[in-house]
Amino acid sequence: DRIRFPVVVDPEDTRVNQAWLGFSPVLGLELRAGRQRIKLDDDRFVGNVGWRQNEQTYDGGSLRWTRDRLDLFYSYVGHVNRIFDSEVPAGDHSHDTHLLNASYTLAKSHKLTGYLYRIEDEDQQNLSNLTIGARYSGSARPDGERALHWLLEFANQGDSGANPVDYDANYYHANAGFDLHPWFKPRIGFERLEGSRRAGAAFRTPLATLHAFNGWADRFLSTPDRGLDDFYAGFGGGQGRLGWNLVWHRFSNETGSSSLGDEFDASLSIKLHPTTSALIKLAHVAEQDNRITGVSKFWFMLSFALPD
Repeated sequence: DRIRFPVVVDPEDTRVNQAWLGFSPVLGLELRAGRQRIKLDDDRFVGNVGWRQNEQTYDGGSLRWTRDRLDLFYSYVGHVNRIFDSEVPAGDHSHDTHLLNASYTLAKSHKLTGYLYRIEDEDQQNLSNLTIGARYSGSARPDGERALHWLLEFANQGDSGANPVDYDANYYHANAGFDLHPWFKPRIGFERLEGSRRAGAAFRTPLATLHAFNGWADRFLSTPDRGLDDFYAGFGGGQGRLGWNLVWHRFSNETGSSSLGDEFDASLSIKLHPTTSALIKLAHVAEQDNRITGVSKFWFMLSFALPD
């Protein structure tokens, strides 16, 4: 019922997910050409949108070189196979995109990463941008057992190519977590995507696995023009065959600080068999002063994998 209920964007579609040729001329160097999956860091800027029925994959060439503590990745992307059917306007996009990501492991649990992504979307030019950023992730065990984790990240983005909007925006992300027990791992974080009062002049991540960020209700798949602040806290964990995750978000505009509401997300997974697992997932946005529309989403998923 298209009138009473929201649209589920996953289409009925069958396609080749990956088809690539690989070559490793020397130890530590891998070359690929063809349709491939690309996941960089935590998928915040470039990912495969693995949550959807159809994965997001990339047609082009890539190079990965690893040596000692250095990991260097480059890809030229000529086409992005998005989660939508290729026959619809929001479907696959032609690109002239360059992705560069380099990371260096400073110590066993400390990594420094720098990246440059020049996204040239020839089918939706307002998504074209140049992003340059860096991130530092680390962990430590203050008492020798329980692990403390943290992440600090900053990026700057501006328009690129034929993007009709001239803009400059920053991105900030910081979070920390403490593994107190296998079943109780609290965490807290803050993410900011800068915006302005002009249409289209906000920090964008068009190739990201967007469902994993800013709430599972998917209200912010496109950054609001006034930007987005996301303060979040929660905990995850597991015991035996069970795993769980609870997260609370408080959203507001970066420019003007207007409230965009609160969201509560929860998930429970269970390993039914070595090759079978089940997932229950919930996202709830509370209605607020007739300005924020309440949203509730529920998922049940069964996953099967072929044995090794």
